[in-house]
Amino acid sequence: MNENGNAGAASGGGRKRGRYLRLLWLLVLVPVVYFAVQVAFILAPSMQYEVATLDTMTESIAVTGQVVLNSRPVYSSTGGVPYYTVPTGQRVAADSDIAMIFKSESGVQAMDNLYAVEQEIAGLVEAQETDTAGGAMETLLDEMQDGLYNVLASAEVYDYTQLDEAKNEVTLAANKIQIIAGDAQDFGTRIAALEALKAQYQAQARPVATVQAAEVGFFVPSSARDVIPMGYEAISALPPLALQEALAAPPSYYGANVIGHIVSDFKWNFFTTVSAKDAEKFVVGDKSLQLLFPGAGNVSVPVEVQNVVPDAENGLAAVELFCEYVGPEVLTLRVEEAQVVFGAYKGIRLSKSALRMQDVTNEDGSVNTYRGVYEEFGNMAYFRRIDIVMENEHYMMVPARYEEGVNEVELYDKIIIDSGGVELHDRRIL
Repeated sequence: MNENGNAGAASGGGRKRGRYLRLLWLLVLVPVVYFAVQVAFILAPSMQYEVATLDTMTESIAVTGQVVLNSRPVYSSTGGVPYYTVPTGQRVAADSDIAMIFKSESGVQAMDNLYAVEQEIAGLVEAQETDTAGGAMETLLDEMQDGLYNVLASAEVYDYTQLDEAKNEVTLAANKIQIIAGDAQDFGTRIAALEALKAQYQAQARPVATVQAAEVGFFVPSSARDVIPMGYEAISALPPLALQEALAAPPSYYGANVIGHIVSDFKWNFFTTVSAKDAEKFVVGDKSLQLLFPGAGNVSVPVEVQNVVPDAENGLAAVELFCEYVGPEVLTLRVEEAQVVFGAYKGIRLSKSALRMQDVTNEDGSVNTYRGVYEEFGNMAYFRRIDIVMENEHYMMVPARYEEGVNEVELYDKIIIDSGGVELHDRRIL
């Protein structure tokens, strides 16, 4: 019994030691395997993808050019500081007042104060005449809300003329609400104080001269730093290289005696130069183009290609565009940075880094090369041919319709834009 007992004990101890050894090996092996897996992930190629989605791309080129308007400068014979009585772009009649001239900025400030006081008086008088019958509160609240929206919109585009009008709308609506609610202050006392201020500002705001429009047209205020543009006859006669140099030359200015312009026509022209390659995109008579001015609130206007003058020797072309739209934003433009937009296309936008080429050998031994991208589907890479309809430095646009053998990318395909060093081919397992 003792021998058998000792043998059993030895056997049991051996099994325990075996389990301990296996456990120890596992404890050592687990971190080793974990480390090996992490290293494999780090060293393995890392692919990058994008999902094919709808977007819109525009085909355009950046240019520098001059806006040529049919305008004449308006001079002040006395000098001084102008206070404009009409806003930019307003159509004026011949001999109508367009500005008052003051000796200093203090007179202009007095006019601004006088205008503000007169607006407040008019608002308070109108508020006093408010009908206190029920049912008007909701309308006034709507007017107040609309005024607040107009304040925000005007502030966003720095339109201070509209901003003052919007503030007056809010104030008037608030005063009327006080009348209806029975919480109105003594408007009579406030009006009397404002009338005293009005008389004070009238005494200070004494102009030394008044300026009238010499002809019918759109009035454009301007400062002493207003650029003297080339006239149509002069600029249209310049060959492409001379035009390019003229557009890049330092500007000349009218000076302090010019206070504005009268633009007599809503038709105007834009002269610029482009490379010989870009000149191929311009076709005389084409009316489908848009001219975008980023520095003028991104105003965009339709234009027609009026003339293209090539200069093969210098790789340039002069381009004349024609427009029949005029607005306050356009009237102040001189030599400007602009975008000529040829068209927009809606389709599937893809990164150009996804573009790949595939050679296909025909039965006669000839080889055709196709443009395309690789799609990952079911852990495999598939070559999809594409039909590029528009492209720029970073992106390309393909139609949103599937056509086998021509355009095979569909919405929401998972496109490989970086293979991480893996050599791709059709139906490769990833």
